[in-house]
Amino acid sequence: LLVRGRGPALRRSGPGTLVRILRAVGRRISDAGMERATVGILTHLPVARILRDCSAVVDGHDVDGKAARRIAETGGDRVLGALRDLREAHRVGAVLIGHYGAIRGANVYRDCDVIAAIGDPWPNIGAAAEDARALGIDGDCYADALRDAEVMQALGRAREVRRTSDRPVLLIYAGRDAPATWDTAEVSVESLPQGGPTPTEATEAAEWLALDLLADRFGAGCPALVRLLARSPWLAARQGIPAVTPDDLDL
Repeated sequence: LLVRGRGPALRRSGPGTLVRILRAVGRRISDAGMERATVGILTHLPVARILRDCSAVVDGHDVDGKAARRIAETGGDRVLGALRDLREAHRVGAVLIGHYGAIRGANVYRDCDVIAAIGDPWPNIGAAAEDARALGIDGDCYADALRDAEVMQALGRAREVRRTSDRPVLLIYAGRDAPATWDTAEVSVESLPQGGPTPTEATEAAEWLALDLLADRFGAGCPALVRLLARSPWLAARQGIPAVTPDDLDL
């Protein structure tokens, strides 16, 4: 599966794009008839750190609360929610997380049911251009080749060539284009929305910000905060607050 999106999109829109990718992974796992799939996620180091923190919280391993605090500081609440949703829907079981540049030769992912490489692992473009000039080859083609090599290193952690027919693996790459070596393979393509967050995502982000600002400034019982929670049942549910109706308000 190729989940197509522009390379900078993950950096530009951050958690929103990552949430979309995780949901796309969940859909494909469901389509494949898998339950509690063991998933290996290989991505850029900053994204891997967010996912490791979210996984620690979901798995109950965040004993000292440090991971939860980092999630709050980096705005990763929605990523945490998406990962928790996949777990509660029985689509994802164990999650193994690694990052580009530190996966060559690793065997820890060989028994995964799914390997997802998230983000285009582009090389340093300036350094690649200098190397290409020295080699007398086209710089863009050289950069593409380096990216493809790193993607195939990531997906190759599944050791699919050593698997038997009763141990298939689902390979997912979330990036701009499929690696060149996929040209002869049967690849399903899913395009994610482009151009930043959807209206619903923007509204949710604004309401989360309002919730934080009101709670910090006035405390949990301020009238404006209660109105916000009354207007947004999903937000109240995420906060563990019973549903509020206009009839309940005396403000």
